[in-house]
Amino acid sequence: MMKTRKIYQFRADLNGAKPPIWRRFLIDGDQDMVYLAKALMGMFRMSPGYHLFALKFLNGNKNKQKAIKVKDRAKLDPETQNKLEILDILSSLVGTQDTEYLMPCDTEDGLEMSGRSADEYEPGTTKLAKTGAKIGDKFLLEYDFGDSWEVTVKLEKILSQKSDQIIPTAVIKGKGYGIIEDIGGIWGLMDYKDAAENGEVDEDMQEWLGEEINLADFDLEDINDEMNSVIEDNLDDYYE
Repeated sequence: MMKTRKIYQFRADLNGAKPPIWRRFLIDGDQDMVYLAKALMGMFRMSPGYHLFALKFLNGNKNKQKAIKVKDRAKLDPETQNKLEILDILSSLVGTQDTEYLMPCDTEDGLEMSGRSADEYEPGTTKLAKTGAKIGDKFLLEYDFGDSWEVTVKLEKILSQKSDQIIPTAVIKGKGYGIIEDIGGIWGLMDYKDAAENGEVDEDMQEWLGEEINLADFDLEDINDEMNSVIEDNLDDYYE
């Protein structure tokens, strides 16, 4: 019998972009978090070999809400008002941080400089289907900590498909070109958009870009090619 696979449909939005720059894509639940990060970077024209990046599951608030419910029940029940129960309640608040996954750029030297330990991360090899993500849950991709790009990724649907092979990832819809590397983050990108619309892009900017970029352009085939190129790249080679 063929395996029934979970296929996740996400919408990814480049934070701060006006009008929105976004992608809707399908990804197999057997893909891991490093793969998801690479796919996201590729579909927004990011070059992970040149900058650091991070991927988080924004589940901290959800965990905290569960913990608070336990705390409220304990307050209503006099029999639980003892030191041991209070300690249990406090311990339930641990883990209310968002879940961050270890990426290839999180090298030993980098972690040491940031004062963090690999133990603070979940493995980047964690399969998407094992994250516990439900419809409406969100992930956050952070890219280039100088320009500070952010992409919010919301789970829209969980579909099923019978196949013995992993289903290829595909962008199925979207709008907007993506980012321009080293332009100064979303603020620089929006400044460029305004200047281009008013015919006010200066000569230095035009020379630096090499060609005029229309941020409204969206070519589905080109975006999928860009994404697959990044997916196939071995990022470990860049961060050794």
